[in-house]
Amino acid sequence: MRIQLLAVLASTMLFNACSWQTYVGSRVVRHITGAPTRFHSIVPIVPSKAGLQQYRVIEVQPLDNLLPGLLPEKTESYINDQIFKDMQYLKSRPKVIRTGVIGAVEDETDIPPDRTLVFEGYVDDYDAGYAGLRLAELGFNHVAVTIRFQLRNKQSGEIVAAASITSQDDRATGSTKSAINKIANRIKRFINSGYGGDQ
Repeated sequence: MRIQLLAVLASTMLFNACSWQTYVGSRVVRHITGAPTRFHSIVPIVPSKAGLQQYRVIEVQPLDNLLPGLLPEKTESYINDQIFKDMQYLKSRPKVIRTGVIGAVEDETDIPPDRTLVFEGYVDDYDAGYAGLRLAELGFNHVAVTIRFQLRNKQSGEIVAAASITSQDDRATGSTKSAINKIANRIKRFINSGYGGDQ
């Protein structure tokens, strides 16, 4: 009986040691990389329509804030600025202009509306988390930001592409800016794939 009890105790300790090592390993990886960005394509870019090559202008509208009182104005501005900034590096170099932002110059262009895409969307989720709890390895209170967006043909109103992106950062040093930067980069990659680049 004692031998069986010792065997059960030893196997439990061994299992717990393995579990602890796995947990520590996963936390080290997450500390370096943060949590993965989750991307969900709602309306994929259709290659048979020559992707987005026909669109020579992208009109970037500010994202709607579905979280009034929760999303700081400074963070909201940073999201819009970062998305616009990353779009400057799209393949084929379409003309990227801003509308609806204080201080933005609405560029008059002679390119017809049927060759213009409108980027629009909204911030669906925002949680700045608490660094103290992430540091304490409690496994929650991560930074999380979710954005849903669509690309619309300005003339016809047709939705050419749409997606949802959630970025989390579980690192103790994680910040909302790092999560937003990942989202902006993922949006750029998605749109870039329509211009013949990698997604």
